[in-house]
Amino acid sequence: MGSEFLFEFYKKIYLIRACELAIIKEYDNNQMKTPMHMSMGSEHISSLVCLALKDRAQVFSSYRSHAPFLARTEDTDQFFLEMYGKQDSVVGGRGGSMHLCYPEKGFILSSAVVATQISVACGYAWANKQKKNDKVVVVFFGDGAIEEGSFWESLNLACLYKLPIIFVCEDNELAVHTDKQERNFFKLNEKLFSNFYCEYYHFPLKLDKVEIAKVVERLSLSIRPLFLHCDYHRMLSHVGVNEDYDVGYRVKPDIKTVDPLLLMLRERILNVDALENEIDKKVERSLEAAKK
Repeated sequence: MGSEFLFEFYKKIYLIRACELAIIKEYDNNQMKTPMHMSMGSEHISSLVCLALKDRAQVFSSYRSHAPFLARTEDTDQFFLEMYGKQDSVVGGRGGSMHLCYPEKGFILSSAVVATQISVACGYAWANKQKKNDKVVVVFFGDGAIEEGSFWESLNLACLYKLPIIFVCEDNELAVHTDKQERNFFKLNEKLFSNFYCEYYHFPLKLDKVEIAKVVERLSLSIRPLFLHCDYHRMLSHVGVNEDYDVGYRVKPDIKTVDPLLLMLRERILNVDALENEIDKKVERSLEAAKK
């Protein structure tokens, strides 16, 4: 895992974080008239997948769309234009935080209804197989989507037809405020997915070079549907820009053990101060342009 790859990986993570910190700072001014489902804590997942696949990736996501959108497009101008509901955005100001799309840059769509993007993603993967192109569909969803029938039907179809698709489960162990122990949740493991024609890989929240390299290799070499099971900690409330640890349904962990920005150690990255400064300025420019 070379220094250039780690540089680009950190760049994506930091870009997503900088955009969401800007949202937090500005949100109470009541000019972004869209509910926010923040990605804070999961930035590493979409960053790694999009970096590994590069321009091959056609991305679909749930309502928690900030990280996948920015990881795929890195377009802060379009991102903030849509947050402010401006007609110059690629969605024309009609999508908001939950319905981002930018097909020209590989981010096909995001959907606010749980699991609905998964079946559409399979349709895209089917089309790619007929075209015999080099595209790979990547669909991001939370662990709550595993409890929807459309996920299992889509998985079954994708495996039956050996579609070029990667299912990425961003597992924060919560369906809004309800943890797995109180839900009819399937235990996700290799044995379960071996019953389908599906490769399974569990990506723990470590972010060491070995785990990163393993994920990249799986993504680049997979020739059949892949289920990537990624652990993360949702750092903010289900919806909104604030922490909610005081509500009582979970305990705040040691942030150094769950924050991908801290786990992705800065000392690994060459010229990190210059990189962060460049991104901060880019985000500020996009934010101010969207305001105007």
